[in-house]
Formats: sequence, structure tokens, C-alpha cells
Amino acid sequence: MEEICWQGPFSWSGFEQTNRLTTMPDIKGVYLHSFEYNDGYILCSPGITTSTRKRFSQHTRAFFKGKYNVLDIEAQKSVSVKKFGTVGVTQKHIRMNLNSARNLYYKL
Repeated sequence: MEEICWQGPFSWSGFEQTNRLTTMPDIKGVYLHSFEYNDGYILCSPGITTSTRKRFSQHTRAFFKGKYNVLDIEAQKSVSVKKFGTVGVTQKHIRMNLNSARNLYYKL
């Protein structure tokens, strides 16, 4: 049996100055896209990739094309999590999601 050692959290590329996290290295591995919530994290999506740089670039494009649900980050910090869906989502909402993202990885 192999012991798994997760590394992170890392910033979504381009948001390092505002969230003060290190950029995720470009690696082959398993990643967990999550948001801080109370004393832990909310898992939004796990994934496996041969290049985190390429995969997160694809995720970014999908967010801006309206293919992913966008969370209300302020509501997330309170008791409930509210989904915006894709109707009425502005680029500000998407940027808030990406800035708040916490990404962990396990290198394969």
C-alpha cells in the first residue's frame, strides 16, 4: 500500500497576489479543487491530469464560458452555500471563485 501525501494549498494561476498562496506547480497527478469553509474545505471537483498547468487553463476557460457552476463566496462563509448556476453570473463572481480556490495535489 502506498501512503498518500497531499501538498498544498496552492493558488489558482493569476491570483497569487490577492490570496497570498503559491502557484500550483505544473505536475502530473491528482488534484482537489476546493474552497475554505468554516474549519475545513468544500470539495468542488477532484481530477487527474498529466499537466496541472494545462488542466487548470482548461478549467479557467470553462468557468468563463459558463460551463461550471459558480458559488456565492460570501454566502459560503456563512452557514449555507448558495449556487449561482450560470444565469446572471458576472466575471466578478468567477474571479472571486478562482481567487478563493484552494488546490491540493498528489504527484504521481
